[in-house]
Amino acid sequence: MLWDAEPTIMKEVLSIHDRVMRKYIKKYKGYEVKTVGDSFMIAFGHPVQAIKWASETLVLLREANWPTDILRNESCETVVDATGKLVLRGPRVRIGMHYGEPQCKYNRVSGRYDYFGPDVNMASRIEASAYGGTIFISEALKEMVNDWILTQQENLQLRFAGEYQFKGIDEAQSLYQIRRSTDIASTH
Repeated sequence: MLWDAEPTIMKEVLSIHDRVMRKYIKKYKGYEVKTVGDSFMIAFGHPVQAIKWASETLVLLREANWPTDILRNESCETVVDATGKLVLRGPRVRIGMHYGEPQCKYNRVSGRYDYFGPDVNMASRIEASAYGGTIFISEALKEMVNDWILTQQENLQLRFAGEYQFKGIDEAQSLYQIRRSTDIASTH
């Protein structure tokens, strides 16, 4: 873990990470539900806005001004493809997304709304299945954005990532990876 390997600079790294994660939330009409450590829960009013946020945020994370010491860590090293194009750089953030109608409750202590229920649990499981530097989405979200991905000008592509079995869910779940066509070398 980075906290164990780089304890003296992790406060700065987390500050950069959080600033980048928050940069486009309002632009894409998202709502920061909460953070837990370095994990963010963000809700969006429309699936396309969520995809745009995730895609742009991964680019910003890759291009962020990370401390030199963190870039020396094996899990944060700069990776370029055969043509010299930047593929990965800095902490490897993974994003998992799902479409649904979670339950919502106002928290009087925090003054914010919290989301919970099976749809939130699904998004969490999807995030845990992704690997650093990727966006994984559910079949439900894919169905909502598939036509847009086929016609949009964002240079985004959809790739089947596999069938995943999640605890407490009987059926295997089909997951998909969203990626920029300019980042094709970044996939496994």
